[in-house]
Amino acid sequence: MLLTGTASAQSGRGDLASDTDAMITARLKHVERVLSQDERETRRWWRAWIGIQSALFAGNVGWGLITFDDTGARAEHFLNAGGSLLGGLSLLVLRPPALRAPAELAELSERTPTQRALKLEAAESLLAESADAQAFGTGWAPYTGAVVVGTAIAVPLWLKYDRKLGAAATMFGSIALTTAQVATLPTASLKERSERVRGNTMPPFADAQRKAAHSGGPHSTRMLPEQSGPVSEEDPEDRVPTAKRIRAPGSSSLTLSIVPSPGGLTLAGSW
Repeated sequence: MLLTGTASAQSGRGDLASDTDAMITARLKHVERVLSQDERETRRWWRAWIGIQSALFAGNVGWGLITFDDTGARAEHFLNAGGSLLGGLSLLVLRPPALRAPAELAELSERTPTQRALKLEAAESLLAESADAQAFGTGWAPYTGAVVVGTAIAVPLWLKYDRKLGAAATMFGSIALTTAQVATLPTASLKERSERVRGNTMPPFADAQRKAAHSGGPHSTRMLPEQSGPVSEEDPEDRVPTAKRIRAPGSSSLTLSIVPSPGGLTLAGSW
């Protein structure tokens, strides 16, 4: 049998490029959906907790201003107002990356395959940044901060103003407020990363390409070292039963597979 490899090689190369771009596009759209969901949920959470901290600050300052006959109660209100102010400022200064991720991604073009590949790289980077921030925000650091702030307020209340009940309430309130804030923090990016590690979500392009290249199917792609002359090869690590791979003479990367099928023999080529 005489096979001419030029047209088949060009077709195979085009199919591979098309498949690669399709995998990139699919992964890009998936990451964009995750980042958009994260941005919406995080923005609602962020605004809600800034509102809560602002209300606590205003309430404590107001009660402190109208409390004239009890120095200890006045100090308790002002100290708690300081704690609420710190909480609100931390939200303003440490803005979650999820708030800006979709806007930054939207600025990148995706008209060509190369632009789509670069945009996917940026999307994966933004996803990782958001996941890292969410891991930090749900870890031990917020609770440590709550204990430090609560202690800084409770100690002078207890020692200087002899307000033991107020000191205990301040410590408990600081930890309870932080626990609620952590529990309601959206974590779509972090969940996406965790699911991907467990293999339950659409993998990144590199993983998808590697799995496709080693799937062993009749249309898989295998890069071969350059040799001269016709070669018939059966790779024990990537063997397909009932299939033989034949490389055209003088070609370093053209792979042809002849696979038995119900209608006869199927010739498949890839570059």
